[in-house]
This record gives sequence, C-alpha cells and structure tokens, in this order.
Amino acid sequence: MVGKGKGALLFSVLLLIILSSVYLHDKEAFQMAGDTNTNAINEIKARMNENRSIVTLDEQALKHEFSKLRYDYQNFDDELPEEEIIVSNLRELMALVANLKDVSVDQGVADIEHLFKLLKYGYAGYQFFGGDEAFSKAKENMINEVKVHNGSIASNDLNQLIVKHLSFVQDGHFSVGKYPAASYYEYFSSEKYEFLKDAKGHYTVIHGEKYYLLFNDNLTEADLKLSINESGKVVYHLGYLSDSPGLSQTKDITLKSRNSEIKDNLQFSRHSLERNYDQSKIYQYNTIDSNKGEIPVIEIRSMMASSQSQTIELRQFVNHAAIVKNQGLFAIDVRGNGGGSDSYCKDWIKAYTGKATIMDGNISSELWTRTTIKGLEEGIKVHEDESVRNESSRIINEAKNSDTYPGWSAIDVEQQRLDNPNFIIVLMDNGVASSGESFIRLLRSMENVIFVGVNTGGVSLIGDNLLYILPHSKIPMFFGKKLSFNETLENIDGIGFQPDLWVGSSDIMDRVIKFIERYDLERFKKLPSN
Repeated sequence: MVGKGKGALLFSVLLLIILSSVYLHDKEAFQMAGDTNTNAINEIKARMNENRSIVTLDEQALKHEFSKLRYDYQNFDDELPEEEIIVSNLRELMALVANLKDVSVDQGVADIEHLFKLLKYGYAGYQFFGGDEAFSKAKENMINEVKVHNGSIASNDLNQLIVKHLSFVQDGHFSVGKYPAASYYEYFSSEKYEFLKDAKGHYTVIHGEKYYLLFNDNLTEADLKLSINESGKVVYHLGYLSDSPGLSQTKDITLKSRNSEIKDNLQFSRHSLERNYDQSKIYQYNTIDSNKGEIPVIEIRSMMASSQSQTIELRQFVNHAAIVKNQGLFAIDVRGNGGGSDSYCKDWIKAYTGKATIMDGNISSELWTRTTIKGLEEGIKVHEDESVRNESSRIINEAKNSDTYPGWSAIDVEQQRLDNPNFIIVLMDNGVASSGESFIRLLRSMENVIFVGVNTGGVSLIGDNLLYILPHSKIPMFFGKKLSFNETLENIDGIGFQPDLWVGSSDIMDRVIKFIERYDLERFKKLPSN
C-alpha cells in the first residue's frame, strides 16, 4: 500500500512538471486564451496613446514656430483692386468647370499673373509651401509653357499645366478647375490572415499550428494594423496607405512555424467608399439593440445645409448632444461627412462637454485681406442657415475693424483635453473631410473615444476655402484663408487622421456592435491616457 502511494505521488509530480513545462513553453498562448479581454483592451489603449501623442512645446514656443509659416507682408501695394477680384460659390462650381474658355497666349499669361496675386494675398498656405521662391518659380515655368503654344491655348491645357506646376501644394482643399493639387493616400488591406501577438512576434494559426510573420524591406511591423474581425474580436490585419492607382496590389509574405514555411503572394484591395447607409438625411439619431442594451447611434453625414430641412437636422444634431451625454456608451457615425461649417461640430462639443472650443485645430491664424473678404462675402451665400451667415458677417466686420487688418489675425492656441465620462466609438472613412475632419479633431481631444474605420480624406490644413475665377479662361480656383495645425505642426493633408482600429469592410457597424458585446469597455476607461 505504501509503495502504491509513493508511485501515485511520483506520477503526480511528473505530471505537474510536464504541465509546467508546457505552460512555460507557451505562456503567452495561455494568457491570450485566458485573458483576451485585458490584452485586447491594453493593446487598443496603447495604440490610442500613440495616435494622441502630446508635444511638450510651451505656448510661446509653439506660436514662434507657427509664425514662421505665415507670409510676412511688408505692404499690400500689389494686391488686386476689389473690382478685379472675381468670386463665386461652390453651388456654381460644376457649371463653371463646364464653361471654361479657350484663350489667346497673352490672355493665358494674364490669367497666370492674376492667379499669383490671388495666391499671394488670399492663400493661407503661401509661405508654408515655399513662399515667393517656390511660387515665383512655378509662375515662371507656367508662363514659359504657355508661350510655347501657337496663338492660343485650350482651357483644359491651361488648367492642367497650372495644376502640374503647383503639384508641390499638398493641400487637400486646393483645386484648379476640376483637378486637385494634392496626392491622396488610400487604405489597401487583406483579411486573408488574422494575426495575434505574443512575446515571439505576430502569428496566425493554420491547422492548429502557429505561423509567425517575417518582416522585410517590403513588409514592416507598421503594416500590421489593429483591427476587428467579423466576430468582433480584436486582431491584426495586414494593411498600408498608398497613393498608387489601381484597385489592388500584391506583396510577398513569409509565414514560418517550427517545422515549415509558407510563402504567399498576397493581394491587397483598396478600400472603396461604400454608401451602405441611409443617405436621405444628413443627420439621424437611432438606437441599435445589443446584449448590453440599446446603443445610441448619431449619424452625421454633412456639416452643410443645402435646404431649410437640413438646417433643422443640423440643429437637431447639436441639441441631441444633451441626450447622449449621460448614456455611458454610444457611437458616432461620421462616414462620408465631406464638411461644411465648423460651427456645428463646435456647438455639439460645447453642448456635450459644457466647454466652448475656439478653433478646429490646436493652433491657427486667419489671413484677412481685400481678396479674402470679397471671397468670403460671396462664399457665405451658400449657407441656408441664417445664423451661420449672420455670424460670418459679424466676423468679417470685426476683421475689417481690427488693428491687424490687412494681414494675419492673432495666433490662437488651444491644447486642452476634454473630460468624457462615457465611452464613444467613432466610425470614419476617407469620405470624411474639411469640417468633418474638424469634428474628428475635436473628438480626438476627448478621453475614452475609439476611432474605427480607415483614414480620413486629409483635407484640414487650410480652412475657410473660397472660390475665385480667372478673368479670361474662367477657370475656378479653390483655396483658403485659414492656416491650422495640431501641436506637431505636421501637414496630414492627403493622409488624414488615422483610426485606432482599422476596418475597411462594408460590415463595419456589425463588427463594432459585436466588439461592444465581446469586451468589457468599462475596464478601458480605467487605463491611463497620455
């Protein structure tokens, strides 16, 4: 009996050693399986902290660096007289593009001379993109190319050569006729493989075996994007931003296990704007059922009212901030919001947080000249909301009577973090631009906000954009008078704001709901932020 007891004890010890060995050999796998919630939430929080990096420049240093990006006007002697500044508004843009005029070589040269006076005295990005040196060289090259033509030049040829010589202007708003000047980066991804992370690296499981992804010059760790799969689980998918044309691209990848290796020429598909949501209204408030109760969803598709009914919708958007401020959890769907007026998103933030925000960026300044005022007076006519028109008129009169007119306004700086007791999930895509991105920027200054989707359009550097017309060819020029940056003074136009969780599929809302159902998001709010 004693011998049997010793044998049983020896067997138990050996079994414990074997199990301990297995556990230590693959400790990370046990942790992932046993505490998925914690690992996923920690990973998301870490990614959010990376995306919301705080620069420690003091306010005076920030203003000093920013002031270098504004053109230093000595006088305004060469600015166009008011009667020669031809302006229009966005409602007329398509008609203007359809009715361009072929011109003589002399008229083409005159239009170019006219254009560069508009830019110098009306474009807030003039100094940032090179100032007199860069723009004078571009003007000279344009004029030389126009003079090569025999007698006349077609309007489209003139349009394209202007864009070509201004290609250094990486401004998402800036356009010449129907052609934008900036390059735009879109999201290419593949969901063929799902990756998790342990101490050894990023792996996928194939036939029950771990295969680790090997990096090379063509595939780096930055190409692994934190994502949500169809079941709502946080995983990594491969993806990257590219300005290359085409609907798909391929990259060679290598997956390696203990005993074998897989090579795959993986296809990456470009994210496409799929309007698989109700577009009949620019604002809607709905709820979606989940195992955690009803989840309020704010859908805001534009910050521009083109009718009185849409003006009412935008006012509802602002008023409904009071409804969700005590909900605990809700979603904001900003997909496809191409912008309009920043006033609505600022009013929403004030109604939600009780704090006013003075601007759409961390640091900004406006250019007030005869050129910009005439453009703005015409531009505000497209707004159906009388309160927006009245506020714009008040701002114009205030600028005219300012001690700094004509010239730059005072530099505004705002680096506040806004408290947010709730958990907000924001859905975004590359159809979000301009004032839509202003809303994203403001939401990024709040605690407990996760952004899901793909990068925004990248149309935020220059605000208050206005439409000018070249006198002979009638080519419309669209550019702005307000220079805005975050505290890094980095231009993200063409790239946009990037999400915390990359989801490029059309079932993004379903994935978000399953993500909410799967994870304990209250734990998320307890983790420290930057």
